[in-house]
Amino acid sequence: MKWLVISSFVAQGALAIITGQVNFPSPLTANQEFKVALVKLTQHGENVVSLNQDVLQGRDCDGGYKGTPAAYLTVADPTSRMYKFPTINPGNYSVVAYVHDTTVKNEWIDFELPQLGYHSLDGCLYSSTKTSLCASVLEIIDDSTIFEGKDVDIRPLSPLPELNQNFVPPEDPVNTDHSSEPAFAHYTEVRPGVRALRNRGTSWQRGYSHGHILAQQILDFFNFFLLDDRVRGAPNEQKYKYDGPKGFSEGIKKHMNVSAEFTIRANGMLAGMAARAADPDDEFTMRIDLLERDFTFVDIMAINTYNSYGKISELMNQDPYYSSDSNSNSNSDSDSSSNSCTQFVFFGDEMTGDEGTIAARNMDGENDLRKVTVRSFLLFAEEPLETDEQLKVVHFMWPGFVGASSGFNERGLYFMENSGCNPPLTHDELPAGQPILRDVIYQVLSDASVPRNPTPAQGEQAILKYKSERLGGSCLDGCILVYAQPSLNRDPAEGPFGFLYEGDTWGGEMRLPNEPNTRPREDEMIMASNHYWKFHTDPLDVTGKGAADCNGKDASFSTLWRYEAGQNRVEALLRTHRLKQRQQCDLDELGSAMTVEKAKTLLRTVEHGSTEHSIIFLPDQMTFHVAISSLDAPMNDAADDEWYDVSFEEMFAL
Repeated sequence: MKWLVISSFVAQGALAIITGQVNFPSPLTANQEFKVALVKLTQHGENVVSLNQDVLQGRDCDGGYKGTPAAYLTVADPTSRMYKFPTINPGNYSVVAYVHDTTVKNEWIDFELPQLGYHSLDGCLYSSTKTSLCASVLEIIDDSTIFEGKDVDIRPLSPLPELNQNFVPPEDPVNTDHSSEPAFAHYTEVRPGVRALRNRGTSWQRGYSHGHILAQQILDFFNFFLLDDRVRGAPNEQKYKYDGPKGFSEGIKKHMNVSAEFTIRANGMLAGMAARAADPDDEFTMRIDLLERDFTFVDIMAINTYNSYGKISELMNQDPYYSSDSNSNSNSDSDSSSNSCTQFVFFGDEMTGDEGTIAARNMDGENDLRKVTVRSFLLFAEEPLETDEQLKVVHFMWPGFVGASSGFNERGLYFMENSGCNPPLTHDELPAGQPILRDVIYQVLSDASVPRNPTPAQGEQAILKYKSERLGGSCLDGCILVYAQPSLNRDPAEGPFGFLYEGDTWGGEMRLPNEPNTRPREDEMIMASNHYWKFHTDPLDVTGKGAADCNGKDASFSTLWRYEAGQNRVEALLRTHRLKQRQQCDLDELGSAMTVEKAKTLLRTVEHGSTEHSIIFLPDQMTFHVAISSLDAPMNDAADDEWYDVSFEEMFAL
């Protein structure tokens, strides 16, 4: 990480003063006010550390229950919306404003529906660190420093859709060769705070229902997660890096490709959104104000390939942290702390007993300032009417996703991804027609031609069905794709019943349980964080020198410690279980070596404050357990939150 020096503005005056206005497009209610905070920035040597998302979310003050992160806090005038900070001590500050409910004791931001913003102009300070925010820095030198007109724009975040919505999409304009079952969608809660969308129809109809019901949330995800959290920068910089010359949208068109089914569903989604926009009684609009244009197909592709922003920028010869402003305070160091998921799979009579296969995963790293990925988290129950070609799929994602990251199908096949080691690319061998990984994952899960219980070779074949014809791989960035399947009453010789694929732009390799020099040395389990143990990697390097050559780069400390911690916890649990067996303990009371509760313990072991949701799936039982991080928690620790169990069948009975 690099720390960047900023400049200051000094004017003559009697006292150090900062003034400005809060801009918000809606009127406040009687119980609301605009609070404005000056957050003092820390120093690293002689350099200033930029405003940090974790700080604003209350990491150091228990979400506002133990004070606030603000050095100074004031209330803007309710009529003019002007604010003023007089008599400020020397230091570097950023200005943050938010809508506050005067009836609550907590003085800080309410993340149930956070309406907030910070002063950000071209040249704002940020680093490549994932949680860094591009906020302008105001340096107070002495009592003669005056800053005026330091306005804060608060772009409104929309409430979630009303629950218990039933919707019937129009007839598919093209596909008439499908089941005669009626198409419909139902948006509801499957458990308290756990929202779900049951969606039956052709691919186009399911896209239409998704777009119609979740239109505003799709735009919110695009604006507040993709642009603010991934592209980043001041507003003009975001527009330049996304839609400007060699921007992200141009790179997607040039380098990425999607399946025919993705195209159909995405076009349906756009049609559903457009129908909302055309309704004179609906306030929804397709307009993306920051880009000064309407939402289009390429923006759906961008949502579904958000984690490839850095790689696509690199391919377009654009630094992902570059600004159109020559005075931008940014740098191009990649951030290894984002997208930091961990998975475990256990199976076999000795390991899991009557529960059968247990597959567990933490979804980590998709943490945006406004917690959009937490509040808009959704269980999708996809029920295609093209029953000869597509299977029912349950997956866990966000509005706007045609593809999937975490899911399983009606046959009990679990297929979920972790980020892997990013591959080196030269501009002599640029990828074209590269598949979007989340499209690949959904297509593998929904494809009825994939064997019911694929072997590792068949699992690899299913992935490579969507490979880039030019370079041979199925994921532009490094990927680790984890399979799990039912194991009860099956001959162990048919296994393994859990395995994974380590791959990138060029190809990949299957990794099986108990590979040489790869712990845990167990035949009935496998685990993964975000570095390879087989593909382009010597496992002795991983254990001996920290995966010094994982696609030519050092593996991050985060992936190494999570794997080590998870591995050690697994081994300790199994050693203890086997010891008790040898001591002739009551075997009925002892239970299985691995259980759902022990799997939850493993997920808690590898959390690091950025777990937005956690999932445990039991393919033999066709049930899953899900936990979502609390919105009022200062960090995301989903595995330590409330767990809910839901059956696959229940999702299709909503």
